[in-house]
Amino acid sequence: MDKAKPLSASAPQIEKDYIAALGRRFTHEANPDYQQLNANYAMAMRDLSTRYPDDLDAATLCADSMMNLRPW
Repeated sequence: MDKAKPLSASAPQIEKDYIAALGRRFTHEANPDYQQLNANYAMAMRDLSTRYPDDLDAATLCADSMMNLRPW
C-alpha cells in the first residue's frame, strides 16, 4: 500500500479506487482492530462494487470481504 499510493497518480480511476479500498484493510498499528479493519474494507468494497457494477473482480472481492466479517 505504501508503494501503490504514490505510484497511482497516473493510474486509471478504477485502479485508484481499488487501492483506496485495499488501504482500508491494512494499517501500521502494532495491535490493530482486525474486526474494524474488516468492516471498513467490506464497506469500501461494497462501494467499489456499486460504482463498477460490471466489474466481476469488484463483485468477487466484495463477496469475499463480506465473508470475512463472520469467519467460520
